[in-house]
Amino acid sequence: MAKLVRRKIVAKGQWFVVECAVLEDESSPAWEFLEALRIGMWEPDPDATSLPSDEQIEDRASFFAMAKRLAQGLPTGGSNGNQTNDLDDGIWEFKVGAKRLSWYDTDGVGGYRPKLRIRTRAESEYPEDDDAWWFPQIDEIIRLGYAFPKTDEQAGEFNIEETKRVRTEDLNHDRE
Repeated sequence: MAKLVRRKIVAKGQWFVVECAVLEDESSPAWEFLEALRIGMWEPDPDATSLPSDEQIEDRASFFAMAKRLAQGLPTGGSNGNQTNDLDDGIWEFKVGAKRLSWYDTDGVGGYRPKLRIRTRAESEYPEDDDAWWFPQIDEIIRLGYAFPKTDEQAGEFNIEETKRVRTEDLNHDRE
């Protein structure tokens, strides 16, 4: 039987549930990030000129809107991926300005199989869909993992590894 942990639900839709991952100590980096944005006080923000930041409050609404759209089965960003991007090993990110919020999918019982961006329409299960041909079939539960500022061209190995750590600890709750 899975260990009972409380995960904050960010969005429920026709196809998916988007919730925040929980670490071994039952903290939630994604929820802490969203709460810091709620009051405009996410300190690592390279977009903010001062804190508190009204822009962070608006950016929080954008992250919630992306999660809601994905829960409805509609990936954000289209083929150019301007709001959603795949990183590594089935880890994806939502993007708002220089803010990144990683996510991954799971079956809810501790299972995980990396889903990667589809590179060509010919490989897609729905090549005629102009908005989502590039998006893979994912499991019903989407977990928000780790937030980080984008300061370089790439997400950075530390940020990807930290998301993998969050994913491992979170999925262990489902297996216990």
